[in-house]
Amino acid sequence: MNSETSKVNVPLLRKAIEWVESEGAKPLEERVWDQAFWSRNASEEVENIRGFLFEYGDTLGDDAREHHQRQLAIWEARADHCGTTMCVAGYVCDIASPEKVELKDVEATAAALLGLTRPEASRIFFNMSDDPAEIRWIAEEISGERL
Repeated sequence: MNSETSKVNVPLLRKAIEWVESEGAKPLEERVWDQAFWSRNASEEVENIRGFLFEYGDTLGDDAREHHQRQLAIWEARADHCGTTMCVAGYVCDIASPEKVELKDVEATAAALLGLTRPEASRIFFNMSDDPAEIRWIAEEISGERL
């Protein structure tokens, strides 16, 4: 951590990393954590995939069709389970922001709540890894301590 440029909110970062690890231990269809998106609505994803398969399903190869059918099953299960998914930034905003955060403001709000500089926030928020250990490693490197 560069103490001249950031003052990391370690307790909040620790809570976010613990959430990532607990979510990462769940079966994929039950996870709320999805590092690829700030926030996703499972019902919308189900409709998007169904629409895609209806429109293009006959033109897809077997592997692509199977992939989309697996994704559909995962999102249907998520819709039944909790209805949304979110990344670290979305989670931080969800638990620490006193008001609802607009999607366009999630990155800046989460960075401010965590006390991260823009480069630090980018390392965590734009890391598309589904590996909780990698997210923890980055967070610990930024905070300068074990979380």
